[in-house]
Amino acid sequence: MTEELPILYSAVNFCSLFEVAVGINLLFSFWDALRNQAIRNFETICSDTGKKLQLSLGAAYLECRVSAKLDIKRLKYLGVINTLTKFGKYIGIFATCCLIGILICIGLAPELKISGMFLTCFIFLVVFSSPLCLLIANIYVWHAKGRLEEFGEQHDTVLKDLKDALDNA
Repeated sequence: MTEELPILYSAVNFCSLFEVAVGINLLFSFWDALRNQAIRNFETICSDTGKKLQLSLGAAYLECRVSAKLDIKRLKYLGVINTLTKFGKYIGIFATCCLIGILICIGLAPELKISGMFLTCFIFLVVFSSPLCLLIANIYVWHAKGRLEEFGEQHDTVLKDLKDALDNA
């Protein structure tokens, strides 16, 4: 019985992909405007929800428990978003270092061969990891928006029910 040898690919053939991946990772890691977009979107959503509740509650909004609860929720969601964006930044820096290391190895040993499975995993890690973290952060913002809007609607409904009950009494 003969064993099949794994197919090996010449690493030199992937140099241009690795160079582009360095640029992608550096872009996602160091361009703060892109990285902080999810945070800015979330802050805008929180501000809008707070304004809607303030319109419903009036001047008492800043002193009531609804304001404190909204702030607690905001900080909780903001912590997760910050973690995701920072994780994406550090993954991008790590991937860039790995890519530069591979490019150095290719420069020193142009005949370097890499297995297909390693190459596939490595390409996925270095090309998609940083953008994927930022995508997940933006999806989380969308999720948090729904939860905050639900929170605002619940409190607005309770306030309207209380006003109706007081008017009918």
